[in-house]
Amino acid sequence: MGLVDQPVQAWADAQGRPAAFLWRGVRRRVVEILDEWRELGRWWEGDPPEERYVYRVRTEDGGVYEIEYRRPAGRWFLYKVWD
Repeated sequence: MGLVDQPVQAWADAQGRPAAFLWRGVRRRVVEILDEWRELGRWWEGDPPEERYVYRVRTEDGGVYEIEYRRPAGRWFLYKVWD
């Protein structure tokens, strides 16, 4: 498993879930969402929390990735690549 935590361009389906993303110049199509959950950032520090919608996905090339949609930034991030 490798930590990436970089912004990526992504395309969502009608439910707002990732359908594809661009990483290292390759467009990777999501064929299966393996798991999904929601996390809140450091709410205990008193700042407005960063909300993350996290998806563990499998792409058509067989890769497994963890991709997040972060609010309020309104951006997608590739968080992890699973070996």
